[in-house]
Formats: sequence, structure tokens, C-alpha cells
Amino acid sequence: MQGWSRKTLSNQARHRIDWLRTMGFIKLENGFHFLSESGWNFVLQHPPELIAIQKHEINKQEKLITNSVLKPFKPFEVIEKTSSLRQAFARDRAFRIVVVSQYDYYCAVCNLKLPNPNGIYLAEAAHIIPKRNQGSDDPRNGICLCGNCHWAFDEGIISVKPEQLTIMTASYLKKTEPQETPQKYIKYNGKKLRNVIDNNYLPSKIALEWHNQEIFLG
Repeated sequence: MQGWSRKTLSNQARHRIDWLRTMGFIKLENGFHFLSESGWNFVLQHPPELIAIQKHEINKQEKLITNSVLKPFKPFEVIEKTSSLRQAFARDRAFRIVVVSQYDYYCAVCNLKLPNPNGIYLAEAAHIIPKRNQGSDDPRNGICLCGNCHWAFDEGIISVKPEQLTIMTASYLKKTEPQETPQKYIKYNGKKLRNVIDNNYLPSKIALEWHNQEIFLG
């Protein structure tokens, strides 16, 4: 069976892969992802048309996620393999709804706000501590970013200072050619991260410190 690499996937596809891997449906071998035995069994027993997520399922997860900001921040959470895939997907959608709405659908780094004719915005909820590292779905572990900035954040090209909430850019960018796309992020260095509507949803300092230490290229 042919495998695939995360490097060839979009941000959202990579996020789905992290979910499936955490739940044991996907395994990693030699840098490529494959369906595990449990993954194959799930696909055979649950055709895609049977796992369509309903709005009430998303609303339920949205309430749970929203309530989490009233409690002490938990940077990590272990997803039980017994949890249903539809519950995981519903929670993923709810996480996006809660996070991006706090930024009014603006990218917190570049301030891009771009809707399509149907009112769907180019706004992604980036996990500060990624799901592949068992990062939690607490909204304080999220930042609203456009696709490009989401990629740069996940790759460690940009990060955020925990105390000042200002953007940092990787030092290697200074050595790249001016016309190269990654260098364009230098202009955001020192820029204040866009604020949330409710300060209860501010990015967690704990999560940002983890990102700086484990992912940011420095």
C-alpha cells in the first residue's frame, strides 16, 4: 500500500492526520503514514457516508471547549482510542469555531480576513501545542491564522513571545534571498499579535513557551 508524507499535505490535512494517528488509525513508518490494522477495520466497517457530523454534535463539543477556559489551563490531553472518530471530528470543528471567532476571523499575524462569496473565511485554528504532541483543545492552545501563517507557525518559522505576545521570526530568514517567500515574514518580527475579543481566550503562556522551546527555529 502506498504511504504519504505530511510534508506534501495542507495544514488542515496534516491536522487530520495527527488526529487519526493519535487515535491509532494511522501509523508512521520511515517518514510515511499508513493505515494501521485498526484503521483498515474502521474504514471497512464505517463507510464515510455514515460518519457525517451533525450540527448538534459540534454544538455539544463547542460548549465543552468554551467551558474549559473557566478552568486551569491543561496543555496536554490524551485521546482515548475508544473515543469515536465522529466525536474527534466534531471536537476539531468546534475548536476552530471557538478560536477563529475570538479573532473575528482575522489572521492574528498578518491581519488577513478573506471570505468567499458564501461567507466562509480563510481562517484556521492553529494548535500551539500540536495534536501530534497531544496538545489540548483548550481554546487557549489555539491562535487564528491564515493558511500561510499557519504553515509558518507549525514549521517554527514564526512564534510568539509569551509575556509580550509579540511575533518572533526565525533568525535564518536574514540569510535568505530577499525574493524568497519565507523572508517576507521578517516584517512581522516584533509586531503585536492580534488581540482576542475576550481576554479569557488569550493564548496560554505555557503553550507558547512550549512552542518556543520545541518548534520555533530561533
